[in-house]
Order: sequence, then structure tokens, then C-alpha cells
Amino acid sequence: NVMIDKLTMLADADRVIKKVRSGNIVIARIKDLREQNIDELKHAISKIRTSVTMWNGDIAGVGEEWLIVTPSTAKIQRSAQ
Repeated sequence: NVMIDKLTMLADADRVIKKVRSGNIVIARIKDLREQNIDELKHAISKIRTSVTMWNGDIAGVGEEWLIVTPSTAKIQRSAQ
């Protein structure tokens, strides 16, 4: 499944991690947290990245508003630059 979520505080990272751990792809809006507290956003992304890396998942930012997080069953294809 593909799920839409939102990071508005650090605690939301746990919810995103849980969804990805259950096998879902999560597209999370990060714009609000970016505007409110950039340090908390960085901490949340770091927490998510650490968890998905342990399970061979993937994580990528899309612009400044979205984050895509996938379980090990899906990889994000990045365009060659």
C-alpha cells in the first residue's frame, strides 16, 4: 500500500516507521515541520533513515515538501545527474 502521512513533530517519525515496517510505502508531507522547526525535522528524518536502513528500505526527499519512505520490497529510483 501507499500511504500519505504528515510530519508535524518528532513523535510522528515513529508512526511513519511503523507503517513502513508493516510493508507500506509512505509519502510524508514535511513542509509544516520544516517551517516550524528545522532541527526537529532533521532529527525526525535521521530517526526514520536509521530505521529503514536497518531493514534495507529506502528514503528520499522530493523537493522541500515531501519525503518518500519505502520498505525493503521497494526501491526509489533516482535519476542519473
